[in-house]
Amino acid sequence: MTRVSEVPTTVNMESALIYSDNIYFAQEALEIGKDKYLAGLKKFPFGEKMNVNIPMTPAQISNDEIKSDILLADTSYGQGQLLINPIQQAVMYSAFANQGAVVYPQIMVGGKAKQTDNVISKSAAETVTNALIKTVEDQNGTAHPLSTGDGSIAGKTGTAEIKEKQDTKGQENSFILAYDAKESKFLVVSMIENAKDTSAVQKNKDFIQKLK
Repeated sequence: MTRVSEVPTTVNMESALIYSDNIYFAQEALEIGKDKYLAGLKKFPFGEKMNVNIPMTPAQISNDEIKSDILLADTSYGQGQLLINPIQQAVMYSAFANQGAVVYPQIMVGGKAKQTDNVISKSAAETVTNALIKTVEDQNGTAHPLSTGDGSIAGKTGTAEIKEKQDTKGQENSFILAYDAKESKFLVVSMIENAKDTSAVQKNKDFIQKLK
């Protein structure tokens, strides 16, 4: 989470993504309300067994129900009881890279990749993609090391802290999700475990830039 002092006084979705501001997304979820927020999330493949020839537990929003504002707020920025593995994350983010269509991965040669159209509107996908381009291109963006100066890469970073007990410093896992913002030729998700003194952005910078 970004330090509050680093975030602009006036925050919108674009700046919240650039600075990775959890507070903005928590406030938005509370303002939207649980029912409407969950209805939007459930358009994505939560609870779905993906036929990608790799055993995995379906993605989940919560263990049971979201019964408190605290859990709703935590869910809005990827914490709480939300569970999504990297493959599921790539599938869900494909909606932004493909103008609202969720595209499933295909591992076995000869099959036809599944696609679900209109999960979100084309304009919503473009709005998020433009914000994620700025997360890369803005010098304050958390994914700025990926910048090539031409707005061709969209990116979102993440950090998960694993604590053995409260009030202690836990191991940090670093994530980067990046995709081709112009031609949708690639989408990459990478996680670096125990990313002390480095990050998934730095470790994947050269690789991602070579894909464009």
